[in-house]
Amino acid sequence: MAKLKIIVSATSMFSKRIQWALKLKGLEYELSIEDWEKGKSELLLKSNPVHKLVPVLLDDGVVVAESKVILEYIDEKWKGGDFYPLLPQDPYERAQARFWAQFADDKVTLTLSPSFCFSVLSVVSFTLL
Repeated sequence: MAKLKIIVSATSMFSKRIQWALKLKGLEYELSIEDWEKGKSELLLKSNPVHKLVPVLLDDGVVVAESKVILEYIDEKWKGGDFYPLLPQDPYERAQARFWAQFADDKVTLTLSPSFCFSVLSVVSFTLL
């Protein structure tokens, strides 16, 4: 089996979900951790030229970006046999899992948005004055 590599950030929840999925599948992988203080690596910029964000999966010459797309790729490529399925087999249960994954993404993204952070800082600053 070819060696998998994932480009991640130590603080990215979206990166963690890829690591969890690979572990659930029992797949070995190499981590390439981005150091944001040093700027984005050439590997990241080359591998994800559209968004320039983590996570990115590198699989024997194949590059897959965006965490949910990577999860689908992992689940479809390594299925059956000894590989643990990431989603239920029942279509309704799969739809429910996707709904809650999207709900969590929307809530995390909302709380990490610059406008949200600015509004929280404004309230905290005003309260402290």
